[in-house]
Amino acid sequence: MLHLIVQAIKVLMVAALAFVMVGSARAALTHFSTASNPPDRTVTFVVGRNEPSTQVAQALQAAGLIHSTTVFRLELKLSNPTGGLTPGSYQLNTGMTVSQIITALSRSPAATPTP
Repeated sequence: MLHLIVQAIKVLMVAALAFVMVGSARAALTHFSTASNPPDRTVTFVVGRNEPSTQVAQALQAAGLIHSTTVFRLELKLSNPTGGLTPGSYQLNTGMTVSQIITALSRSPAATPTP
């Protein structure tokens, strides 16, 4: 009987730990996927022809548009497997999410709205 109680406690502890880990990962992803700064600054951002996504991510971070280059590259790979960023000059806003930035940079620069 005591053995069953110990097993049940172990299962509950593992489940609680998994719940905390998933919640923490979700919170971190939400933090790094949201806007870098308050939505009050428009930034002109240029994507060069054949510019690697790593370089684009570093420039976005330097411009204050994203928090994490890793999250940007991961989300780019998941949402746009070909990694096709369209070269050109874009008007981006510091209030845009990583997803919104990827969408903007995947379109023609003339079609990019500023939120």
